[in-house]
Amino acid sequence: MKVPKTITYNSLVDQLYTLIRADKSRIDLDLNVIYHFGSKGIPPSLISNDDDVAFFLDEIGTFINHRTPLCVSTIEKRSNEPLVTKTRELYTIPPVETKVNDDFCIDDDNENIDRPTCNDVLVKHNLQQTTSNEVLKSHDSSNNRGRKVRQVGEDNLWSTPLLLNQGEKGSTSASTAQLLTSSSSINSWEIKEGQIFENKQELKMKLHLYALKKNFEFKVKKSAKNIWCTVCVDDKCKWRLRATKLVNSNMFEVRKFFGEHTCSLDVRHKDHCQASPWLIGHVIRRKFEGDNVNYKPRSIVKDMSLSYGVLMSYAKAWRCREHALAYIRGTPESSFQKLPSFLYMMEQKNPGTVTHLQMDNEGRFKYCFMALGVSIMGFKTYIRPVICVDGTFLTTRCGGTLLCAMGQDANKQIYPIAFSVVDSENNDSWFYFLLKLKEAIGEVENLVFVSDRHTSIASALTKNFPEAYHGACIHHVSMNIRAKFKTDHFHEEFFLATKAYRKREFLRHFEKITFKDLAIAQYLENQVGFEKWARSFFPGHRYNLMTTGIAESWNNVIAEARGWPITCLMEFMRHTLQKWFFKRRTAASAATGPLATEVEVDLQKLADKSTTSFPFPSSQYEITVGW
Repeated sequence: MKVPKTITYNSLVDQLYTLIRADKSRIDLDLNVIYHFGSKGIPPSLISNDDDVAFFLDEIGTFINHRTPLCVSTIEKRSNEPLVTKTRELYTIPPVETKVNDDFCIDDDNENIDRPTCNDVLVKHNLQQTTSNEVLKSHDSSNNRGRKVRQVGEDNLWSTPLLLNQGEKGSTSASTAQLLTSSSSINSWEIKEGQIFENKQELKMKLHLYALKKNFEFKVKKSAKNIWCTVCVDDKCKWRLRATKLVNSNMFEVRKFFGEHTCSLDVRHKDHCQASPWLIGHVIRRKFEGDNVNYKPRSIVKDMSLSYGVLMSYAKAWRCREHALAYIRGTPESSFQKLPSFLYMMEQKNPGTVTHLQMDNEGRFKYCFMALGVSIMGFKTYIRPVICVDGTFLTTRCGGTLLCAMGQDANKQIYPIAFSVVDSENNDSWFYFLLKLKEAIGEVENLVFVSDRHTSIASALTKNFPEAYHGACIHHVSMNIRAKFKTDHFHEEFFLATKAYRKREFLRHFEKITFKDLAIAQYLENQVGFEKWARSFFPGHRYNLMTTGIAESWNNVIAEARGWPITCLMEFMRHTLQKWFFKRRTAASAATGPLATEVEVDLQKLADKSTTSFPFPSSQYEITVGW
């Protein structure tokens, strides 16, 4: 039934009376509709005026998964008899063959779709009690005993446009309303004539999955904007499918489908062309939801062989994995486009957060910086003023380097402070990162930085934090000595010297290094400098942070995320900090002592060790301990 967009309520009712051949003197029409938003519905809405009609016609002009049926209830005008209603569902779609301008059609005469008929369905006329996931309920009376009615649930939101035709007048035989339904869900394997898909791409995906499940191959015979025809790879086989585009819409309808294969099993292959990487990526993409999912290509090869009987190479499995990751996390290009919005929302939703995005002269990404407000506040208030800085490379095809600044809390746990994504570790990138870090944390008294001996870090610290102390990571110093002198026989004496609290103790261990290898001793004294690696000579307070181990540990935390697009990486780090801080706050709230758990453990070990010691005062401020 064709209706114009400007139709009035009274005109619509008159046309419906004519369509269902109802007597106005004996029958009233009640029009209702259930609008679906997402996967859930709302209670039925009564259509009673011109505004309701206009809204309904406008709503059904959207995508197919938002369209809703118009329920027409016929109510007999008899005051002395029980109220009985007869309900019809009118499904609305755009016309299939004839182009209609500014009109909507309640399609009732299209000969290209096989339409089932059904008898009258009797329901209680009690819309106030109808739930949001029902359209009809059975009426338990002698007139409709045993009848079944159709319910619209969350699993069947998309339906083929149909009109439930009225059966013979006066018929009361029990029957079930037969409806042809169409779902474009990729989890539904069956294909039939009359199915409608959101677009051509969805149709192609559904057919590829169908071929993968049924273990056969097909080829495209004709493909255009308005038509898509496929046949079996065997020219003698009768299997074929023909789908056309609906007028004034991107939707495709299966017009012809012959699903029986008459070809030989010899033409079927274990690695057929329909098992393409983009399709397998859709199949396995759920495996990559969540954090640090370690689903490798060899696992893909095994799972596809067991589940679908498809054999594929390691290289093809890798391409499938890349497609799946792109479906879940997007491409690097699209992620860079989302980055400005992400950084803006970080500042809006996280008070005190500092972010910055720097572009090059051509308007392309160059650097970005992020420091969460809670991290900044906690560092300035509670954390020891020692920051370990380090960089690690990113594994995306765009490359890049992640620079980070880490502290350590009282419980000896990693405390991330700030991050920056740059091109590489160079003078400009380190200067940018430390400049933004200075803007975030401000002036901090007795601040100490620990890093490797990268010259760019030393230069940037001198410019941005001239009052801060800079120490070298003793692990990196040890590795440099091994690489330069090709030996590690100094290892024990070197670490004893670095951790010595008194210079006298330090000199005792350093003399052993000098005795073993004079060249190494001269290198540590003249080129590296005692004040950079020895605790007893360091002008500031390094506490227990002699290495950049906490920064290296953070790099292990984000090892998998380093291969993600940039916005996903930043979100992963934010999410990780949120989990950590919540867990630590909960643990600290449950603590009963004044000290952190790790500190209590260390003190207990010292207390246990001191049970056999005997202290003897040697002066007013010194005590000699005997063992």
